[in-house]
Amino acid sequence: MRVVVDARMLRGWTGIERYLMELLRQLPAAAHDLHLLATVQPRDLDRLSDLASDVEPIVVDAPPFSAAEQHRLPRVLRRTGADLVHFVAPNAPLAPVGPRVTTFHDLTLLDFPETVRGAAARAKLAVLRGVMAHGVRVSRLILVPSRATADALERRFPAARGKIRVTHLAGPDAGHSAPWAPSVEPYLLHVGNAYPYKNLDRLVCAFAKVAATRQGLRLVLAGNPDEHHRRLAARAAALGVGDRVRLAGRVSDAELHTLYAGASLVVM
Repeated sequence: MRVVVDARMLRGWTGIERYLMELLRQLPAAAHDLHLLATVQPRDLDRLSDLASDVEPIVVDAPPFSAAEQHRLPRVLRRTGADLVHFVAPNAPLAPVGPRVTTFHDLTLLDFPETVRGAAARAKLAVLRGVMAHGVRVSRLILVPSRATADALERRFPAARGKIRVTHLAGPDAGHSAPWAPSVEPYLLHVGNAYPYKNLDRLVCAFAKVAATRQGLRLVLAGNPDEHHRRLAARAAALGVGDRVRLAGRVSDAELHTLYAGASLVVM
């Protein structure tokens, strides 16, 4: 069976990137009857080779959310003769590409449109709504990471009913993870972007209350440093715990394993 995974989000897409990495690493070993192919952007060819050398690359210059995604990518996909195409996010071609499965991680862009800034970005969001609705209609199967996403998808797109399967996300193979080893100085850990819908302002406020009774406790925020992280740092300073909140920035996989292994609590 020939299956194409759309891997054009293999660099710079945080959670989706992680999902893709683990999917490409694990699928070949999990299903020996698959001939696995992956569409990648030219810049990511080496990255795919390092991740999964047994996955056949299909290089296509069609960045996510671009016009080429709609006119160039479908032609490339049809030429593969694939039995199935797996889109790991709902930005997918409107044109027919054969049987498809689509992963919807969340409906954040639709539920929190205020996070999209600028007229051009808002116009793209309007187009994305139509693309998502089309993806729901034509997908044979829809994968979601939680029951909450499944419920939200069914409410917004009734055509999704009966097609959804909840497939909980997993981390790397346990053999690659460090054993739990609490830090000498206990800390709470959050990993991810700090967009307002993540509700990290409330986390900082809650930490300030808890920190008053636990003098050694710290809060570590790992993720791409941006204006949102700086806003949280200012909030922590205003609450008197600025010196106990660490902005770790974007960390390597090895650093991430260490942070997870040493945390007293991971907060989401």
